[in-house]
Amino acid sequence: MIKVDKYDLVNRIEEELYIRNSLETYEVNKTEVYKALAKCIRDIIAYSWSPSKDKLFSKKQIYLFSFEYNTSNFLSKNLNYLGLSQVARESLGILGYNFDEILNCEVFPLLGEGELGDLSYFMLESNCKNKVKAYGLRYENGRFKQEIIDHRQVEMVKSWTMEEFPWEIKRNREDINIFGKNIKSTSYDIKVLTKNLENINVLRLFESNIERLTYPMKIIEGEGLKEIESYMLINSLSRFLYMEDVNPMGKKIRLGQEYFLASSGVKDIVKDLKREKEIDFKNKFTILLNENHTLITIPVFIKEFCDNFRLTKEEALKLVETNFQYRSFEGIDINKKIWSESLIREVCPDILEYLDFIYDFFEIEVQNPKYYNFYEILFHTVKNIFPMSKMQRDSFYKGYEINTGEKPVREYEVQNKLLNIAPWLWESNPKLYGLLSAISDKNSLQNPNLLKALPEKFTDEQQSSVIKIKDENKLKIKSMVYRKYKVILNPKSIYVMQLETFQEKRRQFLTCLYLTEKYFELIDNSNLDMPDVTYFIGGLSSPKYLASKYVIRYINVLKDLVNSDLSIKDKLKIVFIEDLNREKMMSLSKGCDVVEQIATPGLEVVANNVLNFMINGSLVMGSRTGINLELSETKKEFIYLFGSSKEEIEGSFRDCSKVEENIFKKSRLGNVINKIRNSNFIELKDSFEEIYNLILKYNDSFQVFRDYDDYYGTWKEIEKDYRDKRVWTKKSLQSIRSCGEFSNSFEI
Repeated sequence: MIKVDKYDLVNRIEEELYIRNSLETYEVNKTEVYKALAKCIRDIIAYSWSPSKDKLFSKKQIYLFSFEYNTSNFLSKNLNYLGLSQVARESLGILGYNFDEILNCEVFPLLGEGELGDLSYFMLESNCKNKVKAYGLRYENGRFKQEIIDHRQVEMVKSWTMEEFPWEIKRNREDINIFGKNIKSTSYDIKVLTKNLENINVLRLFESNIERLTYPMKIIEGEGLKEIESYMLINSLSRFLYMEDVNPMGKKIRLGQEYFLASSGVKDIVKDLKREKEIDFKNKFTILLNENHTLITIPVFIKEFCDNFRLTKEEALKLVETNFQYRSFEGIDINKKIWSESLIREVCPDILEYLDFIYDFFEIEVQNPKYYNFYEILFHTVKNIFPMSKMQRDSFYKGYEINTGEKPVREYEVQNKLLNIAPWLWESNPKLYGLLSAISDKNSLQNPNLLKALPEKFTDEQQSSVIKIKDENKLKIKSMVYRKYKVILNPKSIYVMQLETFQEKRRQFLTCLYLTEKYFELIDNSNLDMPDVTYFIGGLSSPKYLASKYVIRYINVLKDLVNSDLSIKDKLKIVFIEDLNREKMMSLSKGCDVVEQIATPGLEVVANNVLNFMINGSLVMGSRTGINLELSETKKEFIYLFGSSKEEIEGSFRDCSKVEENIFKKSRLGNVINKIRNSNFIELKDSFEEIYNLILKYNDSFQVFRDYDDYYGTWKEIEKDYRDKRVWTKKSLQSIRSCGEFSNSFEI
């Protein structure tokens, strides 16, 4: 890696600004300085990347397919990896700019928002030993911008591709046959540094292009409307993240997106392999498929390898068995990936021959009218299917029986140890990372055993250092919240966080009910004996997901009531994090005391986003589902479980009248509802009734009301423990250490 000092970097920045971009002094602003600095750092990285490209298969090559990647601030992270943060700060100072203000100019790709994006990006970023090339779509509108207006979520268009993104490099164009046309797939590379600077991984994003209309004069004359539709259809393939597939056009675009990513990626793999003089398919590469949107890669792979390497279909199918791996966050028994023959014939007819081959080879029963179940294809063709929790493994067994009609004959190995978690800590909380590295004597980001090497018991001095770092981080969050929201927080309060996409199964309304009851308790008695509590809630709702949008409205109405009420003496505060993204979540996680993961058991079978918070010393308030159950099996005290089990929920379906009757039999929940309805808070009452009626309509199918009393009682236990700092710190350190059980070197 090339070495630079501050004066060298100043010269590089000035050359980028005034020579390459031909700017005048008066035209230079902070954004232009950010772009110039980013391009200089990108060029420095290129010196290491260039020789590694010629050694593509010197290590095992991993190809990763995913529809989401949650990236973060490339500039600050790359500077840290290169050891140039201080050099950049001094260089910008010489030029008259503030380093932190320049960092705030960063725009990063909007390529996802959920756990899938977190998993996929960290599989790319944390892998220091193998070479990884990840494939995704270059969404122009990958995620909308959330604004809260009059307490409601409003979606705003947010297109990152309209601005210059200095970290990407435009690459090749390939022909893809789709919708009966040959279109262009343009690739863009983003270099992703790992701690091992000699091993630079690549995120390759594909963009669909149709260069021109065939008969533009006909369109001008009012004809050729079908050609306009085709033009818009093709250009939509890489424009939108998860096109709604509730209508024929939506289905066509969604299938087109899946095929476009699979075909673009597999063609790139073929091109890499053709560069090799001797091709050893078995030991050269592994293809990772994340989530069901990538399953179409299987028939595409068989087709391309038969066409390009003269393999038989049986030989290509054998490679799928040995070289493919599959991971998902969903329960397969409740998730489907089925496409009709007629739609496939319209979108990507080239793979029909290979789908029929798979069905014939494994004697899979064909449905009439003809549909292809891609989970049937998965279970028959891919040997390495890795559930990420024991609950998901059970879902895989059930899904196997549903999709194949027979009992599984093989064990599915639970592989929740997916990656080296240490980079999460290094990124979000460098001070704590430095302290733990010193304690464990393992300070390398390449070493997944950093957390496992921590002692069972910390000295008093070490515990004090951990507490001091947490207090400093909570003060920083307090300052950030005041600047952004003009809300004054108590940094000595319990910082509780629930930061994830809003969905009914995640039961954010359960938290809302609890906060409402606490608020009414404080109205009745402002001297209530309870620790001060600050709740951070944030996340986006799908634009058409009414129930989730109702909950967002409710929490924002309640937030304004609570935060403006001086009579409760600041004992309770609520902060709604608008337009939540990974950067904000990582910044907040370092000050978190308790993270909530309270999804309905059986519907969220993985939910390992809690690790982001645990690694910063957060305790877990969780339902009996997914990774929460496996954390509780460690016999540690840092996780507080509450509520029904999956088995209890499956046997408790009731009709609407019984649900309402049981609500008011339980004095606590019934009292809360009556207090809301009898209060003078008109908007709170209105927003509550919207959600209440929906819950009754679906018979409390997500167990919000059923589990409320247990949820409330568990919080009483947490409040009691928080008062004893010695007990709390011990549990916090247990939480950090337990993350080591879910960390490995990610060797494939």
